[in-house]
Order: sequence, then C-alpha cells, then structure tokens
Amino acid sequence: MYNMKNKFFLLLILSFLTLLFSGCKKEEVDNGYYCNEQLDLLNSYMNMPRPADSYNYPIRPCMNKWKELASTEEKIKACAIPIERLKTMSTQAVIQAIWEYPFFVEISSSIGMRNAQKDFETLFYSNNAYKELLERKDAGILLLKRYKLMDAICKGKLIWIPPFELLFSQPNFIQQLTTAEKKKLVAIALEKNKLRVASGFFDELCEFSTLMLIARIMIYAEYPPFLNEVIDSDPLKRFIDTSMFFVKTMEELRNLQQLMLDYGKEFINEKQQ
Repeated sequence: MYNMKNKFFLLLILSFLTLLFSGCKKEEVDNGYYCNEQLDLLNSYMNMPRPADSYNYPIRPCMNKWKELASTEEKIKACAIPIERLKTMSTQAVIQAIWEYPFFVEISSSIGMRNAQKDFETLFYSNNAYKELLERKDAGILLLKRYKLMDAICKGKLIWIPPFELLFSQPNFIQQLTTAEKKKLVAIALEKNKLRVASGFFDELCEFSTLMLIARIMIYAEYPPFLNEVIDSDPLKRFIDTSMFFVKTMEELRNLQQLMLDYGKEFINEKQQ
C-alpha cells in the first residue's frame, strides 16, 4: 500500500511539472500581443494579405526576451529595422512594419488626452521605417487603399485604427493626394464614422482620431469655408494640432465635433471650379 501511494504521488508531481513547463513554453512563444493568434487578429483588421516582403520583428512584447530588456530605449533599439533592409521592401511592406511596430498602439492613449501629435513625433522621429515611408512617393495612395479596407469599428484589445489615422494625417502623406483623392478619403472616414454610430458602438479614441483626420485633410486641401472657421475658433485649431478638445462644456464639445462632420460632408460635395 505504501509503494502504491508513493507511485501515485510521484505520478501526480510529474504530471504537475509537465503542465507547468509546457505552460511556460506556451507563454514564451504565444501569449500576450504580437504573437501568432494576436498577430493574426491584428492583421485581420486590415482586410488584406500581409505583404510577402514584410519584416518580421525578432523580438515582440509576448516574448521573454522582451521582458528581459531593462529599458524602453533597449526595446526600441531591438526593433529598429536596418536601413538596407527597408530599401529592399515594397511601400506596402514598409507600412506593414509601422502597423506591426510594437510601440505603434501606444499612441492611442494620447489621442484626446495628451498632445498626440507631439507624442507621435517623439515616437517616430528616429524610426527608420517611418523615415523610409516619408521618402516613398506612393505612400499617400497606398495608405488610402489600406484605410478603405480597414475595419470601421475598433474591436478587441488591439486598437490600431486611431494611430493609423494619426499616421495618415501627417502632411507628407495627405499632400501626395490629389483633391479628388482627398475628398475620397474624407468620404471613407465619414462612412466609417456612420457605421460606428449605426452599430451602437462608441469609442472616443476612434471618434477623435477620425475627426482629426477629416479636419487635417480639409486644412491641407485649403478648403476656404473650413479654413475661415479654424481662424475664428481657437479650440478647433488646437484640436487639429493636438487631438485635444479645449472646451468648458460637453455641449461645446459636441458642437465642435458636429461642426467638423458637417464641413466634411460639404467638402466632399463641393464642385470643382
């Protein structure tokens, strides 16, 4: 009876250790964000195949190696893509590298709460992929194609739509578009906003970033009625610059939001002179 009990407990301990170490192994390679299942979820938002020449980051937040790095600076350095590698990649693959960049989603926390533009510049001023994208003459039109395909609703734990809209709202990319393409972009943004409202889904991150994109397009398109409105409204100008609403009441906030939506609709329906 004694030997039987010993064997039983030995088997129990071995079974426990097997589960423990197999769990640790799984945690290292497929737990958290940016590993397998979550990476597939992230890319499913884009509704397009991952470019064949995409860059695979050697270290991602789900990996134990990521946790072993002592500072943010070390993590950023580990995620730096060699310039020589970027030069061989298609523009879509360069965009994909930014889309999958481990720190890309963190910009979401800035929108509506902090100066998102300043945070964006701080994050990307030395990022090789972003600097390479600035050199691509087809970046604007390819960002437009991606944006059209992207899911309208921010869902799940991975909210990448707001930082993507902030990326697209940078002047280098919008200014590559023709007036007709700018209007198409605003029309797409308005449609995405409409779909979110119709679904009953509400997320201020998505709403604010979409409004910022729409407003900046009209600024860079030099749409006179909206430019005049911005001149007369300091809160509106500051929102376009930072993504933050400097208002005193919720009524004033909603009025400014509706103002941008209304001007966006007028802009896409404006007849060319």
